[in-house]
Amino acid sequence: MPTPDKKQICEIFNTKYPDRRISQSTVSRIENKFREFGNVTDIPKSGRKRILDDKQKLDILLDIQDNSHKSTRQVAFDNDVSKTSILRLLKNEKYRPYKIHLVQELNDDDEYFLCIPKYFSDIVVLPSFDLLLKMPTWLAKRASRKV
Repeated sequence: MPTPDKKQICEIFNTKYPDRRISQSTVSRIENKFREFGNVTDIPKSGRKRILDDKQKLDILLDIQDNSHKSTRQVAFDNDVSKTSILRLLKNEKYRPYKIHLVQELNDDDEYFLCIPKYFSDIVVLPSFDLLLKMPTWLAKRASRKV
């Protein structure tokens, strides 16, 4: 049986995997790589290797999840890696800094006013409905005046 050419290889692959289509240039590149190196695995990349392996990444992320108030400097010190590596990991994992702000709940007996925009230019200040019912009439008229 003769070996199929690049076009036939593309057709076979594309019919078997229609959602992962390849071109003839891809087949050509893989064939050249096999002829040159004897296999199709990636050649080692130049440059410095990454410091964190998968186990360390998982340990760091679990550490941050357990105590989210811990600083990146403290996490780096505890895991014996640089602060930059921690920041890079958090960025890659889409972690974002945040602070929870607890806002005081307003009760009916609190004195607060609602600002309602009127025609986008004038602002009419009105007390809440409950407060309006509890106020004397003369004070309610003053409270609903334009600012």
